[in-house]
Amino acid sequence: MASFILFFKKSPAFVIAVVFIILVEIVLRLIPNLEYLETGGSFFTYYKRAIAEDKNQNYNILLYGDSRSLSLKGFSKAKKDLSVYNFSLPAAGPRYVEFFLKKYIQNHKEKPKAVVWAIDMEQFQIAKNQRFDANKEIWQTYKHRLLNLFSYEESFEQYSGFELLFITKEYIPNLFYTFKFRIGIREFLNGLKLETITKKESFHITQNNMIVKLTSQNNGQINLGDFFLADEKQRKEGYKGLFEALDKEENPFTFSPLEKFVSYAHSEKIPVIILVLPKADKLYSTKTLSKIYSELKKEFSDKKNIYYLEFPEVSYPVNLFGEGIHYTTEGSEKLNSEYENILLPKIFEYASRGYEN
Repeated sequence: MASFILFFKKSPAFVIAVVFIILVEIVLRLIPNLEYLETGGSFFTYYKRAIAEDKNQNYNILLYGDSRSLSLKGFSKAKKDLSVYNFSLPAAGPRYVEFFLKKYIQNHKEKPKAVVWAIDMEQFQIAKNQRFDANKEIWQTYKHRLLNLFSYEESFEQYSGFELLFITKEYIPNLFYTFKFRIGIREFLNGLKLETITKKESFHITQNNMIVKLTSQNNGQINLGDFFLADEKQRKEGYKGLFEALDKEENPFTFSPLEKFVSYAHSEKIPVIILVLPKADKLYSTKTLSKIYSELKKEFSDKKNIYYLEFPEVSYPVNLFGEGIHYTTEGSEKLNSEYENILLPKIFEYASRGYEN
């Protein structure tokens, strides 16, 4: 105590600053739903994580994927024979999917009857599956999802060696709420007005409430193309750039994330459905995707407890994509019409069969 008093006398400003930070950290932890102050992208991750960890929300079929599969509707049991929840997350890479499924299973006594991975074949390129300590560029793309989707303790089984050290360095600042929620808090304070305080609203709170409303209507679904509006020039340029990147050379790929996902699901006696999504016209004929497409079908067709499905058309006209990637409103309507009327009955059939020993 005497030494602390002496230190306080010598450095009062430093001690006051530390005490202030501690008090702020305590206060922030007492504020419920702090994630509602965050930008929509970060909030969406917190929201999907909360659904996966909620022991009171059970679903028969879980659907995983990225921003394109996020356009697929989920269904409650009141609307269909089996419930479907869309756990897709954009900009998170393919490696996390196995562990996101594990998060759900560890928080629920009742296991799903089947799991669906709606495939984006671009995600299997080696360039998108490198170690994060070796390729910091992809970490910058995915980290706003991964840091918020899993706790630091959960990262221990996902990473090892230098990659774990790298992830640890990234997680440590996130342990402090003053850092973790800094963007949302800063933007909230910058836009603070009397009506914001009285109505308990801000731009992000309003936006995130809308996200909850939209995703609740269709069990996890939201079509990003409804928000990424592009004119004709942007559509053509986006498609052209994507086509050239995929057709420039045959990029190496790996099915390792999918294989690990299947292995884990099967260890839990859950059948896996691989669903190939439509892409913009001619993309499946590019040097990169044509190879992945043929190998995927050859590798995962006709295997026990694995069901391979495709849409009736795997190539949609370019005008059904906002920028060559995300479905427009019209594209989403076509996608979901085929999905609900043609593919969903097959998914229900496979799920009803159960796991075959």
